[in-house]
Amino acid sequence: MRALTAFLLPALLCGQVPAWIRQEASKLQPQVVEWRRDFHAHPELSNREVRTGAKVDEILKGFGIETRRIAGHGVVGVLKGALPGPVVALREDMDALPIQEAVDVPWKSTNPGVMHACGHDAHSAMLLGAAKLLAAHQAELKGTVVFLFQPAEEGCLNTRRAALCA
Repeated sequence: MRALTAFLLPALLCGQVPAWIRQEASKLQPQVVEWRRDFHAHPELSNREVRTGAKVDEILKGFGIETRRIAGHGVVGVLKGALPGPVVALREDMDALPIQEAVDVPWKSTNPGVMHACGHDAHSAMLLGAAKLLAAHQAELKGTVVFLFQPAEEGCLNTRRAALCA
């Protein structure tokens, strides 16, 4: 039995990713690239990640992952393994920047003056890929994995607590 959380994070940190994980991740690559290009083509500024949050929520639910919305447009997915173990959180950021994209590629930004210039589109796609891989092994998973899709990383989170924006 593969005890995923028991060796997954230490293995990743040490660069010793088991072959079966590499194989499954490589099979996910086309889907991850598709998600990344979709997010890149539809960038949203801080506190305006409406489409991105909805899409992430829908995709996670499609994997059977329990979700809830937080901080406006953020999403938290919770994958409970079948076996007892630790809780591990994986976080990414999903907002874009107020920059005009100059590159002409099929997946370039469709929102004038807004683009993913910091890689948040890739962060979103890669975390969805990790969620899909781990969800496929839920019966073998020791513990719980929390997937945090954070809005407004580039700006101030729209909140009643002004101190968070200081």
